[in-house]
Amino acid sequence: MTTGPVPRFVAAVHARAAAAARATLSPGFAGRANGRAFDADAQMAMLQAFWDGFPDGAFALEPTGGSGRHVIAWNFFGTHGGTYSGIPATGRPIRFQGYAVSVSDPDHILSLDWKWDTKVFLSAVLDPEIVVPQPRPDPVRHWDHQRG
Repeated sequence: MTTGPVPRFVAAVHARAAAAARATLSPGFAGRANGRAFDADAQMAMLQAFWDGFPDGAFALEPTGGSGRHVIAWNFFGTHGGTYSGIPATGRPIRFQGYAVSVSDPDHILSLDWKWDTKVFLSAVLDPEIVVPQPRPDPVRHWDHQRG
């Protein structure tokens, strides 16, 4: 996959080339980030926020698929060395992952639907150690245990 808007977008993100990334998005672009809808300008603001908050950060994006639909598996890693979403730099290293589903025509990306675990991300930024969520107890088993 060397041509088309998705490979161009991936290359632009790797290069931190905002104008080139923006050029891959359709005029009617409709994106989502963990369910929250946004337009092309907000998509670019999201990328810029990561670039500003994590000056040495990098996305490792790996698109798969074709025919206008792709899944982009990604990893992000870097140091929280700048302000991100109002959170001052902590100097903490961060690494987290997710995926994006893209829909495109031959010239532009029509949509990107980004998914990642925000709890893991915020724990890595705010806490010295990532807090792994604990499984919730099974209420049926708990009830049976209480009965004796």
